[in-house]
Amino acid sequence: MTETVLDIQSSTSPRAGARTSIKATAYQALKAKILTSVFSAGEFIDDTAEAAALEMSKTPVREALLLLEA
Repeated sequence: MTETVLDIQSSTSPRAGARTSIKATAYQALKAKILTSVFSAGEFIDDTAEAAALEMSKTPVREALLLLEA
């Protein structure tokens, strides 16, 4: 369901699409880390460290974390 939300958001405007693509990348990377138990249940995820690891700003990482939290 969340992937569908990302697909819809990326088609709203060219400018939003570029940013959503980065958010989608962050979402997929964080989701993979959660599903492969890189992060433990209840573990704090440092958005600054994850942004640095993904070579992007903190904003798309924070937005991805909010989607995953829902």
